[in-house]
Amino acid sequence: MMQTGHIPAKDAKRWAFENVRGQWAAPLGAITDDDRIDEPGTRAGVRRLLELKIGGLAFSSLFEPWSSTHEERKVGLEIFLDEVAERLPVYVTVTDHSIKETVIIGQHALEHGAAIALVECPYEHAKTEQQVLAFFEYVCPRLDGPVGLYNTPHAGFIMSPELISRLADIENVCAIKNAINDAEHTAELYRLAGDRIVVNDPSEKHYLRSVIDHGQQTLFSTTATHLMQTPSWQPIEEYATLARAGDIAAAERACAEIEPLRQLWESIYSVLWVREHAQHPIAYTKYWQELMGIPAGPPRPPLAPLTDRQKDEFRGRLARTGLMQRLGVDLEATSGALAR
Repeated sequence: MMQTGHIPAKDAKRWAFENVRGQWAAPLGAITDDDRIDEPGTRAGVRRLLELKIGGLAFSSLFEPWSSTHEERKVGLEIFLDEVAERLPVYVTVTDHSIKETVIIGQHALEHGAAIALVECPYEHAKTEQQVLAFFEYVCPRLDGPVGLYNTPHAGFIMSPELISRLADIENVCAIKNAINDAEHTAELYRLAGDRIVVNDPSEKHYLRSVIDHGQQTLFSTTATHLMQTPSWQPIEEYATLARAGDIAAAERACAEIEPLRQLWESIYSVLWVREHAQHPIAYTKYWQELMGIPAGPPRPPLAPLTDRQKDEFRGRLARTGLMQRLGVDLEATSGALAR
C-alpha cells in the first residue's frame, strides 16, 4: 500500500523504492491572462490528471519558478497539494538562487505534504563537482524528508555518474531525475548508484528500453504523460505494462503506435539539448496542454506566448499525427473554446 504523509529522512530510500513507481505527470502551471496564479485552473488540471493511471505528480520547474515570487511558489504549491489531497505522492522542484531559500522552500514543501523535494544544481555559484557536492551536503541534511536529485542542462552543470554516486550516500537522497537525454549516462547510474537510489531516465522515447534493460520502475516525470495520453487511451502505460509482463513484442508494437506524437514532442523539446538554443519550449507545451483540456494559460515573462499563426501551424501538426481522435481530443472544438 502506498505510504502518504510525512516520510522521515531515515526512511527515504526504502520509501522511494516502494513508492516511486509508474508515470509521474508534470503539468505546467496554470496562469491567468494578467499573470496571476490561476487557482481554479490549477485545481481542474489536478483533477484531470488524477484520472490517468499514474504513480505521482510533479509541481516542477514547469510552474515557472524563475519568474515567480517565493510567495507565489508557496501559495501555488499549497493549492496544488490541497487538490491532490494525498491521493498520490507529489515531488516539488525547490531549487533557488539562494542556498538558504532552497532549504526554506524545500522544507515548506515537505511540511505541506509533498513527498519529495527535488533539488538541482545551483544555477550560478557552483561550477565544480566539489562545489556541487558542498551545495547538496548543505541542503539535504536541512530537509526533513526525501530528496530527489534533478540532473538537467538548464542548471548549467551536468553531474557525472561518479558525483551522483557520492550524493547517493546522503541519507535522504532517494531518487534522481536524470534529464540529460543520455541513455549511456543513465546506464552507468544504474551500475554505480542503483542499489541506493531510484534511477530514472525521464525521456519517454527511452522508457521502453529502460524498462527492458534496467527494470526502470518509474517515468519521473515528463509532460508526455498528459500530452500523449488521455484517460480514454494511455499507450505509454500500456507498453510499459506489457514490457514488465515479459511481452516485449506487444510492448514494441504499442510503443511504435504513438511514434508520430513522439516525434512531435521531441521536435519542440530538442532545444533543451542544443546549447546555442538554450531555451524551454514552455509556450508550445502550454498550448498543447490547453488543447488536451488541461488549463495552462500563457507563459510568464520573459517568455512570450505563441502567435495565432504559430498556434494554427502547431494544431495542424497535431492533427497530422492522426492520433488525436484516438485520444478523444477534438482539436477544432478545443481551439474554438480557447479563442473565446
